[in-house]
Amino acid sequence: MRTFIISAIAVLALIACNDENPIDAEQYFKQIYIVGADGDMITREVAYDSIFTETFVSVAIGGSLPADRDVNVALVEEPEGIAVYNRKNLSVSETQYQPLARAAYEYATESVTIRAGEVYAKFPITIYPTGLHCDSLYAIPLKIATVSDYSIRAADTVLLVRVLPVNALAGIYFSSTTRQVLPDGAPSSPVGLSRTLTAVNANTVRFIHEAAEVAENISASAITFSVNANNTLTVAAWDAFPLLDGGGTHDPSTETFTYWYTYTSGSTSYRVEGQLVPNENR
Repeated sequence: MRTFIISAIAVLALIACNDENPIDAEQYFKQIYIVGADGDMITREVAYDSIFTETFVSVAIGGSLPADRDVNVALVEEPEGIAVYNRKNLSVSETQYQPLARAAYEYATESVTIRAGEVYAKFPITIYPTGLHCDSLYAIPLKIATVSDYSIRAADTVLLVRVLPVNALAGIYFSSTTRQVLPDGAPSSPVGLSRTLTAVNANTVRFIHEAAEVAENISASAITFSVNANNTLTVAAWDAFPLLDGGGTHDPSTETFTYWYTYTSGSTSYRVEGQLVPNENR
């Protein structure tokens, strides 16, 4: 009996010594990666009315546990990543992404440190919006160059940071307009359309008059509204739209545009009057 008791105690002691919670140990291989690289591209908005915008991308360490030591991560640019993205996602007739001009951004540092006990670190980027064109597609292509410990994830290595210039006026609006044949035709019944207002600069937006909102219609059909200091509108043709005159106001409390403009089509002149009311989720 005594021998049996001693043996039982020994077995229990052995079980206790091996009673480890599996989640206390690393369950995967630790790898370093750029957050979002598996999706090819992330978008960072840059306000036209700012001198510069501070943004960032994140580098992280995979695995079931945080790092148990500091890990230094250096990033570099990979321009070929933009060409690869264009080939995979855009036809040759579509506007292609291009590298953001090097004078338009800078890095505070070329490397960041994921601290022990943490799972990610931010890599800062400063972007200068002056001179960015609303119809160009800009990207900064980043990949990990070196890590001080662990390994770099082999798949999904390049992240494109799309730089999108915006202003406080841009977005999706609902327009309600009437159109009148000049000089004395009766106004039409109101027509409702969804219109996208594209930021052109700090106080100007562009939209397409009545036609489908596709790039092919911008030159012939686009109009711009510039909001002046007194909230009146300066109305202008973007390119070839046959605008004669226009005006209106912008109400900053409701973010609503109230406008009119006249234009020609063939030998006929028209007057359009309407409002643009912002979509709730613009």
